[in-house]
Amino acid sequence: MRTSLTKETAASTLALLRDEIAALTRKPDFDDSDATVIAAKAELCSVILRRVQRDTMMKKIPSVQEEYVRSNEMCALFGISRKTLYAKIAEGNIPKPLKFGKVHVWDRKTIQSNITHAKFTN
Repeated sequence: MRTSLTKETAASTLALLRDEIAALTRKPDFDDSDATVIAAKAELCSVILRRVQRDTMMKKIPSVQEEYVRSNEMCALFGISRKTLYAKIAEGNIPKPLKFGKVHVWDRKTIQSNITHAKFTN
């Protein structure tokens, strides 16, 4: 189970890792094992930063479940595969999705009104 990572927790963890990396680089008897540890700590920093960015991005998406439709739900609504969904988008039969980073969503109200008015062709 994934735990929540706040910006404050991430900042303090990153500061601690930065200090540990700095201390290792100042060691007079620096060797390959120290370099391996530094690389691992740098990778951990990178993972933490990516996770904070992702969490921040997801918080900017207002109530994804209620206001937006993701591709798997679009496929279920139309009874089509993901490949067919994107083919219909390319043909212009279904509107292009909104993009929030790597997440592609459609406005639920627009999709529902278009389904009601049969604006999408099968």
